[in-house]
Amino acid sequence: MIEEIKKIVEDFFKSADIAVAGISVQSRGPGEPLEINLTTDEAGYLIGERGANLKDFEFVLRLMVKKKFPDCRSVFLDINGYRREREEMIRSQARQAAKEAVLKKESVMLTKGAWPTWNCQRGRTLPLKASAGSRTAGWRSSRSHEIN
Repeated sequence: MIEEIKKIVEDFFKSADIAVAGISVQSRGPGEPLEINLTTDEAGYLIGERGANLKDFEFVLRLMVKKKFPDCRSVFLDINGYRREREEMIRSQARQAAKEAVLKKESVMLTKGAWPTWNCQRGRTLPLKASAGSRTAGWRSSRSHEIN
């Protein structure tokens, strides 16, 4: 299945005349998103402003993969580590906000205006919230993540 999905991705970008230096496809297990990582010199074009093109490419690839593999739950596309870097940047800012909350002994809300937000796969924007006296930063969706 992984090799077939890799071929789908290769053919898609080849038909769009987009040079891709490397493609890796990983599945962490049943029910987990399929991770497709691309390496290319055309990353800026493929990612687009604030990741808009990346989301669109991901949507099309998800449709193509689901057509061939209906049991495939979802597809996560990353180009040159853009999403991973952005996620780490947000985690770093959340850790900083948590430290600030502890020092000030009050809650700190990371809002869209002051802090970048992360758009998860389901399209929800998940601002982080760091609470005083807590060593966690919570997603608005009630998930929480330990601050290191």
